[in-house]
Amino acid sequence: MYDFHHYDEPSWFLENFDQWDNWQESTNNTNVTVFVGEYQVISIDTPDGIASFSSPASQKLFFPELFSAIAEGVYQLGAERNPNVVRMMAPAPDLANFNNYASSPNTIAYTSNDTLPSASYWQQWLFGHWRGTQTLPVMNTVGDLNPLWWVALIDEPSNAVYLKVYYFDNPMRQVVNSGTNAVPLSVNIDAPYTNVNGTILTSGNLNDYDFFNNQTAVYPRA
Repeated sequence: MYDFHHYDEPSWFLENFDQWDNWQESTNNTNVTVFVGEYQVISIDTPDGIASFSSPASQKLFFPELFSAIAEGVYQLGAERNPNVVRMMAPAPDLANFNNYASSPNTIAYTSNDTLPSASYWQQWLFGHWRGTQTLPVMNTVGDLNPLWWVALIDEPSNAVYLKVYYFDNPMRQVVNSGTNAVPLSVNIDAPYTNVNGTILTSGNLNDYDFFNNQTAVYPRA
């Protein structure tokens, strides 16, 4: 099993959505699996395309924001649709004492009397709560990946089908209404079903983030 670490800009995670497609065959690693042991968006997209923990404050993220959580989610979709390759994933850094931290952003911040799950945490929470046992084929009849990314799964014990869709319109965030342009989406399931439920992770602005005095700015909503 190989261990990969990725700390980068949001565009890198979007562009590498298909990193694990046919990875074993293309790299001559037959039957080799992968643990993505650390990954996180750590900065906005920069002109030179290089993200660093020492990036200037104008580029570096202090808290995970909605746009970074979405980019991480797109990357995780790509891994989830390749379970024969990617067996485990773990975001990092995970925990930080808000009053004495070594790096940022972090998945969860805390003080002596409070805990702050971030936008990245809630993105992980969604994946942890709706897990399938098998991936399902998805046939798209209009458009292609970007600005929508998706994966479908079935949980065989409960016979529940999960369709996970992420929308990210403009990773450079140079357009004022970035990510707010409507994209029509219709879904047809070629099997009987009894009910439909949905949960969405969103906020009013791609730059929104959770803080101690507003812990539900970016939060899963039914």
